[in-house]
Amino acid sequence: MKNILVTGATSFIGQYLIAELLNDSNNIIYALVRPNSKHKNNLIKFKNVNIIEIDMKNIAILPQKINKIDICFHLAWDGTRTPERYDEKLQQSNYMNSIALYDALVKLECKVFIGIGSQAEYGFNDGIITEETETKPNTAYGKYKLFVCNKIMESSLKDNIRFIWGRVFSIYGKGDNDNTLLMTSIKRMKNNEVIDMTLGTQYWNYLYVEDLAKILVILAKNIKAHGIYNLASDDTRKLKFYIEEIKNILKSKSIVNFGAVPYRQEGVVNIRPDISKLMMYVNGFKFSKFADAILKI
Repeated sequence: MKNILVTGATSFIGQYLIAELLNDSNNIIYALVRPNSKHKNNLIKFKNVNIIEIDMKNIAILPQKINKIDICFHLAWDGTRTPERYDEKLQQSNYMNSIALYDALVKLECKVFIGIGSQAEYGFNDGIITEETETKPNTAYGKYKLFVCNKIMESSLKDNIRFIWGRVFSIYGKGDNDNTLLMTSIKRMKNNEVIDMTLGTQYWNYLYVEDLAKILVILAKNIKAHGIYNLASDDTRKLKFYIEEIKNILKSKSIVNFGAVPYRQEGVVNIRPDISKLMMYVNGFKFSKFADAILKI
């Protein structure tokens, strides 16, 4: 029987992760949410989930609420979207809260820490991105994610805690933010509306959120898994091909004006993650097909 803590439990990823964890009846799930969270009702659909209301800034009191934690999935993080991604004070607060969480977990005899990092830790990189690629974050968000990764990875060695840090690339699925390119495209294409976007010649990678949840659980169970992993799919291609596939799936009459929107000042940003290391630890994981996932959405 495993006592599992999920911070950021009401988040997009958090809800899918909890659903996956509940497939094992031996798990006891503790879902950490803000006091009076307006999203707490998102967890009502789950049975046998223990909701703990603590603000991350007060996370030091966690040992007063729980006796023991075996595994922690740390997803909680404020300011993941622009302009908050550039807010130095907010992102520094995320760092301090994460370190305080780790200290509380040590007191709770936690054995496995799984943190959700980001591709933003690498910054702009036009080549293939491996876990050994130099990290050059260009946002406060990416910088403090990297700080958390490095600090807890160092601490985990002396505390005998198995440390896993998943650098997540682009996630999609039902319940995602309505303003993402994929979700906006689906909505407009269903209504046969015109879509203006960049040329779409940049390479991109999308990972279905249900796949991400399964991968996180597999890594938690694999006692040999530790360190940093790129969490992405095996489907890297030019962005325009994703958009054209959505149009074909929905049989939409939308006109897509590729090139109507200019690239940002820094130019074309390519996302080409290497997942060779990940695949060594997830035992031939089969990713969802993009078309099947879009139909689910």
